[in-house]
Amino acid sequence: RRPDLALIDQHLLTAGWFTSTQGHFFPDVIFPHRWGRLSPSTRTPTNFNCAQLLDANIARRPIVVVGGLKDIDNSWRRDYHLVPVGLLLRIYPLAAPLPPAAGGGGEREGRREGAGDGEGDGGGGGEGEGEGDGGG
Repeated sequence: RRPDLALIDQHLLTAGWFTSTQGHFFPDVIFPHRWGRLSPSTRTPTNFNCAQLLDANIARRPIVVVGGLKDIDNSWRRDYHLVPVGLLLRIYPLAAPLPPAAGGGGEREGRREGAGDGEGDGGGGGEGEGEGDGGG
């Protein structure tokens, strides 16, 4: 068990039961609605979208994804972008300068890695948070 990592399958976040029954296993992750689910539509008061989940957690620890973000919802695209880090994609706010190791040299060069085109639906494709990698 690695307490510095929180590995969460993005598709499980879309299940209505996940945050209410499994959320307590992720005490360091803020779910915008503990009884809600990840959904592109936030018309239901308990639903939250990807941007809201990232907004709640991005300052807490690095967030990375494996296999790209799924096309569940694209709300994250207006404020975030993906930067390749080895086999992972780290999520950075568009407003923040990229570290030199991420190829940014502190300057914004636009979105990278297809800006979360949903490619590489990869079997384990989840969102992970952790030091050195997930927000995940």
